[in-house]
Amino acid sequence: MKKYKEKFRYLDARLKISFVAFCILAFLLVLCLDREWIFSEGLWKIAMIFLLVLFAWFWLLMYIKRKTIFVIMMNFLNLGRLAMIHPLSDCKNQNIPASTNIWQYCVVLPEARIGEKCNICSHCLIENNVVIGNNVTIKCGVQVWDGIELEDNVMVGANTTFTNDMYPKSKNEDWVLLKTKVCKGASIGAGSTILPGITIGEDAMIGAGSVVTKNVPAGEIWVGNPAKFLRKIADK
Repeated sequence: MKKYKEKFRYLDARLKISFVAFCILAFLLVLCLDREWIFSEGLWKIAMIFLLVLFAWFWLLMYIKRKTIFVIMMNFLNLGRLAMIHPLSDCKNQNIPASTNIWQYCVVLPEARIGEKCNICSHCLIENNVVIGNNVTIKCGVQVWDGIELEDNVMVGANTTFTNDMYPKSKNEDWVLLKTKVCKGASIGAGSTILPGITIGEDAMIGAGSVVTKNVPAGEIWVGNPAKFLRKIADK
């Protein structure tokens, strides 16, 4: 029961209001009807009234959240597994998996692809042309720009800075997007800067505060400004 209360606590306030409003409407509708008519004709009419109210609620949710009826019904039938999207976030993406958490003051644009069991902490920005795999952790204050791909089990430390333009200028319509890829199991320490067009290999680790200017091979630890090879992770 505690788990369900937590899920309901973080539902959008408009959804809570609509749910309560339609419950009250259904109750008043039943009170206004002739009780003899209800019981004489059978319980199926009560069921029809309930289904009518339920349909109206789904329609309102579809209007408010701009989801399909199918998605709304799936969420309704799986209350224990609703996506935890904090009401103080601005999540425009309607395809967040149920197992993923998005915390307060995050902005998530509609076309981003986000996997299962991710944890996106507060004050993050995720643009449209972004791919985030499963089990990814993005700590506070990270901006994931267009062209960034984070594969499964990636860890991005707080205030990590990604980039996608090697020569940024204001109002430049001819800029070239350089894609960055962080491969499976890699970890980036807090406060690091990742220059555009870079690949960080599988299970690699970037030390906190590093400035990564070139590709990092798999299974290596890089630190410093500019980041340089420190040692293999296997060499303990």
